Amino acid sequence: MKNNLKINILGHEWAIEFLDKDSPELGGAGADGRTYYNELKIVIRNDLNPQITRSVLTHELTHAVLMCQGRWMQKKFDQEELCEFMGFCGKLIVSAVDAILEATNSSDVAKFLKERGL
Repeated sequence: MKNNLKINILGHEWAIEFLDKDSPELGGAGADGRTYYNELKIVIRNDLNPQITRSVLTHELTHAVLMCQGRWMQKKFDQEELCEFMGFCGKLIVSAVDAILEATNSSDVAKFLKERGL
């Protein structure tokens, strides 16, 4: 699996790194992923199964998009705000996840997911 990627999210270049589960950058306590706003970096465990990798990457990319919109400190969203966010950013996030998984190792994660329609 390719370990380091760059992706543009709403005009900001983010680094995506896949790390060993014991990496201090994951923050400990069994974390599967983490978003570093100040560094524009997302880290994901490199030993997760494909479905969990997709879920964690989607979760962390959502944090990144919220940050790029200036909403990263907002703790709560009402239903209308959530629907607006998904309407504006849902496709962006899913497309980014697909591109990252395809770039990491098409014979591995992306192939597995594509075969299962995920």
